[in-house]
Amino acid sequence: MAVLRILQVDEPEDYKILKTKSIRVTRFDTGLRKLAEDMI
Repeated sequence: MAVLRILQVDEPEDYKILKTKSIRVTRFDTGLRKLAEDMI
């Protein structure tokens, strides 16, 4: 079961998040670990 909600393009707030530029990952911290666990 997903812990984080799925972002939707139809929602203006979600669309703004989805359109942001990504940054290079330099370390695997707790936030990224939580995201990875949610995807598996």
